[in-house]
Amino acid sequence: MMIGTRAPARSAWRMRWVAAYPSSLGMATSMRISSGSPVRASTRQATINVAEGDKQSAILRAEGGRQSQILQAEGYANALKTIFGAAQGIDQKTMALQYLDAIKVLGAGESTKWVIPMELAELTRPITDAMRTTRASEGPG
Repeated sequence: MMIGTRAPARSAWRMRWVAAYPSSLGMATSMRISSGSPVRASTRQATINVAEGDKQSAILRAEGGRQSQILQAEGYANALKTIFGAAQGIDQKTMALQYLDAIKVLGAGESTKWVIPMELAELTRPITDAMRTTRASEGPG
């Protein structure tokens, strides 16, 4: 030891207090005071274990989110394939009936405003053509 300098006094009581209540003095103080003690090593290891657990948790959450997005995309693709396959066999009359059902649902709603496509005449053309064909085949009445 150098002359004129003195090591800080570390009483046995203070060392036991720090070992029993490390958070009461703050982590930095308790580590400085109780340097070399087994309490410091176990506290440090506990902190490392918590950090590792948080890291693994974040990684697993990210992987789970990725898997979820992949499965949702696959399900959506399968649904589109099914719809496309079913739509292949639909003719104009079936589509006209679907349009009429959609308009019926619009009319049953409580809304006072409707959004109707500009091609409404085009949408109803199969229905009017079918009606004209039926009238023409029946003849003048």
